[in-house]
Amino acid sequence: RDGRLYSLQTWRLFLPFFIASGVLNIFTMGLVAWFPTFLVRAFGIESASAGYIFSLVGVPAGLVGSFLWPFVANRMEIAGRRDAMPLLLAGSCLALLPLAIALPFAGEPWVAAVIVGGLILIVSTNTTLPLLVVQAVGDGSMRGRLTALELLAYNLIGLATGPVIVAWTGENFGSHARGLGFGLAATAAVVGVIAAILFA
Repeated sequence: RDGRLYSLQTWRLFLPFFIASGVLNIFTMGLVAWFPTFLVRAFGIESASAGYIFSLVGVPAGLVGSFLWPFVANRMEIAGRRDAMPLLLAGSCLALLPLAIALPFAGEPWVAAVIVGGLILIVSTNTTLPLLVVQAVGDGSMRGRLTALELLAYNLIGLATGPVIVAWTGENFGSHARGLGFGLAATAAVVGVIAAILFA
């Protein structure tokens, strides 16, 4: 009974927040699923090399982001910004747009890799900050359930639909070798704006 009452009292905070996290993850999962294939099609490199390039930039970028964004949020909160974490999440949704749009126009594999490293660094806000928001503002007796709901939205929306949406969008560019890149750019443009609005 207490859980249902708490949900009714706080849904205006948590519902758009959880949906935003899942929507932003659509782009992340699409990027993870299709960037190596984009390298193969756009630059003619081998699949093994594409996977190696992605790991080489993706793992360090994600690791750095996991430590960087909580640190930045903490410094902002010390400076008086109580909305630091939602603000960073909304900002990251918009910050990924120029890089995602530049991706299909990369002239060399290393340029595309640098762009993707930047994208992963940016969207890593969404792997750490939402859970910290739950811990910061959620009622102590409800944090476990709220964390489960956040992870459910993150994976159910993003993991289930991200690769499909990017592939479908890329197919609209026909047999273009960089179709997946354009699909990623278009997906970022839509989900980035929607998620930014919901986080805000």
